[in-house]
Amino acid sequence: MPHRTTARQLRILLAEEQAAARDLVVLVLSRLRYQVERVATARDALARAERASPDLVLLSATLPDMAGADLIQALRDLPGLEQTPLVAICPDGSARIRQACLAAGAGGYLTRPLQIERLLRLIEQLIRRRDEMPPGDPVLDLDHLRGFTDGDPQLENELSTLFLSTAEMYLRGMREALSSGRPWTPIAHALKGASANLGARRLSALALIAERSEPSRSQLEAIERALDEVRAFFHRRAAG
Repeated sequence: MPHRTTARQLRILLAEEQAAARDLVVLVLSRLRYQVERVATARDALARAERASPDLVLLSATLPDMAGADLIQALRDLPGLEQTPLVAICPDGSARIRQACLAAGAGGYLTRPLQIERLLRLIEQLIRRRDEMPPGDPVLDLDHLRGFTDGDPQLENELSTLFLSTAEMYLRGMREALSSGRPWTPIAHALKGASANLGARRLSALALIAERSEPSRSQLEAIERALDEVRAFFHRRAAG
């Protein structure tokens, strides 16, 4: 077992349906002075997280009552958890589940069987990244946008206005495809590219998943929420 210690006690919420895995993680993290609260369902995870915001959440992507990506989105919607590090524990070899969790807002993932050393490294990396994150909204990669516009604020404003109107057009097309039972692959592909060009990485990742999947209401709603975040980001910048 590693002998590292933490500078302060971190509160970790562990949502894991497998009792043996829960016991192993709690044993290791408790030895390293982490405070670990364990639950076995998504419902209990949301209740605990809402009552007392954890510093980090480890969650199984295969909980019996909710898919991992859906739980991640629900946690992100809780006040105070917008930037909390979330780690998804995924089945080995399940790329689709892993991609869905990352697109929903997970900061990292682990595969089964759990490797304790990788778990500890990932926790340290995510906590450090969170603590070093400057104030503001991480919805958009501003470095990417500024590199694309050479730092021209007027061009950034024009591009954001064009992107928002174009993205809304794509969303209308996706809504129509969903209601009519038609595929939305070309529309999702176009939204993915436009989002990536702007630096809206989460929106681009969600559009990539939609491009590779059959149209569904849950995917459309996730994309709508992500676009709302980008829209709110630009509104705050304009107001400030």
